Amino acid sequence: MAASKPATFSRESWTAHHTHGYTASEAVDESSSDTHSGDSTRVLGVDLNVDGYSAVTSAGGFHGNADYLNHRRERFESLRAELQQTSTRSAHLRMKQRKGREWRWFEQYAHDVANGIVADAVRVEATYVAFERLTHIRRRISKLPKFQQWFFRRVQEYAEYNLEEYGIECRQVNPRNTSRTCSRTDCDCVSAANREGKTFRCTACGYEVNADYNAAKNVGFALLDSLSDSAD
Repeated sequence: MAASKPATFSRESWTAHHTHGYTASEAVDESSSDTHSGDSTRVLGVDLNVDGYSAVTSAGGFHGNADYLNHRRERFESLRAELQQTSTRSAHLRMKQRKGREWRWFEQYAHDVANGIVADAVRVEATYVAFERLTHIRRRISKLPKFQQWFFRRVQEYAEYNLEEYGIECRQVNPRNTSRTCSRTDCDCVSAANREGKTFRCTACGYEVNADYNAAKNVGFALLDSLSDSAD
């Protein structure tokens, strides 16, 4: 398979291909072999999802199970509806107790997903972590439930808080076309036909990979472009 676009980005190697002063190398390989200078800039891209894996990173990290999260949330809502129809004191107390347990579980789940992102960022020695702007996620998924909006926000908040310990900065980017663009360095194809479900298959070059992983790399590239533009 042809080489794909890099997953993290380093200031020194980008100059070999561009004049802006940034570059990338494969994150999966970097963590074990590549060495870089102290001033290198590396970006880890993150794609958050309402199905499949909750979060996928450009370092090849697949975190959480969004399908199970949705199932658990739906089960809780169903039980709450049943208890609300039973207007007894015991039903009210049971609903209150269950609500507390469920929200503690959701909070812990968000923590766990965020911790996975943090672990990937630390492993590849990223200096930035790129997320989609939440406003753009809501536009992209017009029927995104408020719960999912809450979940995405919490994951970003937890990740940002934990990354501060390592001096890693979180940024948000416009995710326009990140799911449609081929993430190979030698291909500029942007097409809705490239993605079918969770599979990304470029109609121009034939590159095939997990669609969310491809999107995560493109989220990282969006921040890389922003950083290089601001450096001009």
